[in-house]
Amino acid sequence: MAEKQTNTERDAARYRWLKSRDLDTIRSGGVFAGLTPENVVLNGDDLDRRIDAEMSKAS
Repeated sequence: MAEKQTNTERDAARYRWLKSRDLDTIRSGGVFAGLTPENVVLNGDDLDRRIDAEMSKAS
């Protein structure tokens, strides 16, 4: 019997999946992370930097 993942592990897996999405996802359909009002899709290190910037504003 496989162990259940913790909430943190599931969140980390979801984020890794989202971070790895192709930039073309906006055209082909599906889930992606974007930046408004610029209307650009973010992934990889760009997504990390934007999230870090927004999180630092909130603290």
